Amino acid sequence: MGRGHSGRISQAPAIREQVVAARPPIADLAWARDPEALAERQFAVSNRDGLVLVTPSRAKYDWKPEELWLRSAVFDSDGRVASLGWPKFFNLGENADDSARLERALEAGEEVWLTEKMDGSLCIRSVIGGSVIFRTRGTTDGGAHGPAMRACAAANYPQLLDPAFAPEGSLLFEFTSPRFRIVLPYTEPDLTFLGAVSHVDASLSHRDEVEAIAREGGLKLVEERELPRDIGQMAEVIRDLEGSEGIVARCAGGQTMVKVKAASYLAAHAILFAFSPRRVAELCLEHDIRDEQAFRAKVRELAGGYDFELEEEVLGHFRSSMVERERIDTLLSSVSEWVAANRHLDRKSFALAARDHAGPDLPLYFSVLDGRPEKAREYLEKRLPDKIAAERDGRDFGPVEA
Repeated sequence: MGRGHSGRISQAPAIREQVVAARPPIADLAWARDPEALAERQFAVSNRDGLVLVTPSRAKYDWKPEELWLRSAVFDSDGRVASLGWPKFFNLGENADDSARLERALEAGEEVWLTEKMDGSLCIRSVIGGSVIFRTRGTTDGGAHGPAMRACAAANYPQLLDPAFAPEGSLLFEFTSPRFRIVLPYTEPDLTFLGAVSHVDASLSHRDEVEAIAREGGLKLVEERELPRDIGQMAEVIRDLEGSEGIVARCAGGQTMVKVKAASYLAAHAILFAFSPRRVAELCLEHDIRDEQAFRAKVRELAGGYDFELEEEVLGHFRSSMVERERIDTLLSSVSEWVAANRHLDRKSFALAARDHAGPDLPLYFSVLDGRPEKAREYLEKRLPDKIAAERDGRDFGPVEA
C-alpha cells in the first residue's frame, strides 16, 4: 500500500521482499484453510455471515513461524484472505530470534522504526465485498467496538469509509476511547494509524508506505520515539517513560516487530516470563486454584497490581493447566468406577484384567484398589508441569507410573 496511489499496494522495499520470499506463500498453506488442521494447531475457527474467522484458541501458547500471520485472519467463502490483523509478535527477550535481529539492526545502523506502544484495542479496517468493515481481532464486525470505531472514522477520517481507498490489504489502528479504557486513560475516542498488512503475502508495510497512506488518507500517524541505538540504553530510557505502555521497534523492512515495555509494564512482564506453562501449572497446584477469578487475583498479587495484557497473556497457560487437571479428574473417576466393578476379583485376576484394560496406567488401578486414590491424584498432579512442558517441546511424556 503505497505513496501516490490512493492506498494501492506499491512495490515492497528490497529487504521486505527478501524476508517475505523466505516464507512459504500463504496461498499455498492448505492447512490454514482446513478446520481440522487448524484445530490441531490450537486455532479456533468460526463462520460468520459467509466469512471464516481464524484466531488462536485460548490455550495456544506455542507459535511456529508459519502460524504468526493467523493471529486474526478472515477468509471469504472461496478461501481468499479478506482481512488480517497484526501477526503475533513478542516482547523483547521473549522470542530469541526476533530480539537478536533487532539488536543486530540497531548495532549495524540499519533502519529501525520506534513507535509508541498505545494502550487501546486493535482496529482492523478492511474492504470485503466492496464494503468497508471495522473489526477487532476476535470479530468480523467489531462487536461492541465496531459502531464506535466507524463513528470515529466518520467524524475524523472519512477517507476510511471509501471502499476505493486501500482495498488490497488491511489498515491497522489503535482505537482508544474513555468508554473502552484498558489501563491508561484517554480523553476522546480516536483512531491512530499504526501500519498496514497485505492480503497477498501477509507482509507488513514499510515505514515509507505507512507514512504515505497517512498523508493520503489524512490519518493520525502513530508517534515516533527517538531513542538510543544501544539496546541496553534503550531499555533504560523506556523504563522512565511516563503515561506510556512502551514502544514497538520495527526492523527488517518492517517485517520484524518487537515490543519493549515501559516501567510498570516491564515489571509486570518480567513476571510474565516467569509465568511459563510449567510455572502456571505449579502455581495452580500449590494454591489449589481452579477458577479464572482466583487465578487473576493471584496474578495481580504477584504483579503488584492490575495489568490487563499480562493477565490475558497468561490465561492461556492457566486454561491449558485446567484442561489437564480435568483430564486427571476424568481418568481417576473412570479408574474408580472400573475398580468398584471388579473389586470382587482376587489380586492376580484383578491385575490381569486391569492390565488389559489400563495399559500403562495400571499402577493407578492398584492405588485406588488399595484405598489410596489420593496418592494416585497426587502423583498425577506432581507430574502435570512436566507433562505440559513435554507437550510444549514436542516430546513424548511416556506412561503414567505411580
